[in-house]
Amino acid sequence: MWTPDDYHRYIMMSTKRHILVEGRDDKRLFKVLLGELLGESAVGSVEIDTAQQLIGFYQTTENREKIEAVNDKIVDKPFSSKLACFVDREFRGFDLVELRDSLSKHRVSGRLVWSRGHSIENYLLDYDTLRDPLLTLSPDYDTEATVLFSVLLNSALKVACAISMAAKDCDKLKAVRSCLGKESLEIGDLGVSVRLSHWRTQLALHLSENHATRITERFLFWEEKLSSADAEVTRWMCDGHTGFLVVWEVFALCLAKTGKPNSLQTSEQLRKYLCIHSWARRLATKDDDQYPSEVFTLLGLISVTG
Repeated sequence: MWTPDDYHRYIMMSTKRHILVEGRDDKRLFKVLLGELLGESAVGSVEIDTAQQLIGFYQTTENREKIEAVNDKIVDKPFSSKLACFVDREFRGFDLVELRDSLSKHRVSGRLVWSRGHSIENYLLDYDTLRDPLLTLSPDYDTEATVLFSVLLNSALKVACAISMAAKDCDKLKAVRSCLGKESLEIGDLGVSVRLSHWRTQLALHLSENHATRITERFLFWEEKLSSADAEVTRWMCDGHTGFLVVWEVFALCLAKTGKPNSLQTSEQLRKYLCIHSWARRLATKDDDQYPSEVFTLLGLISVTG
């Protein structure tokens, strides 16, 4: 564990480059990116630290805010070139009136890089990344279900975004995620939809009647508002954890529709790791600016033009 001053001394004395991230999933993501894009030697030359190892911040216990504080304090130091920081963008930089992504890229401030979308899970929310992990974990390599899923993906992300925004409005993001399962969703000819009465019952059980009413009201507002939104906006703006949960639950519904119910009994962690590896392998074989190359640029691992 490091206090802020301990961490500054650690970076100053280190002979390696460092990436400071929020948690273990971010650490896994950057380790995989380093290996796939820059080779195993790059993995050995870079230490990936997490904010969970930082203590002694009097103003906050939030990982994102701890990293931002580290960036503010270290940015002008001569040894800052050895450190790049990466945090979740969350809902910052989205125009919620016009439903536009005001950034449409990674924001860089000093040694700090924001994720492209709400969080790292948003990088994984495209069909090309999801397809192989879905097939790997589905019974009998069920391509019929994946074809159906590909048609429903944009609709699923709009639903996930509406749920995210409703939860944000009520300051209940984590709680709302825990109330959401495939029983609260359904698929049909018009796409993915929420079984509102079932979901509201789950919300009331886990939260309260008042919260359930407020959240479902805000969901209906955002569902209507997002109905004509660009698919790229909903993909990057939705809470990544919610988006990732929804797309896997929708695939489970696709499997059930093709005659294979209850066949995705795997952990979220395994699903996420499979998707991270799938995404990184794709990046290694195609030109794609939708990954945080700015982190590697700050550390001098790749050129500005990358």
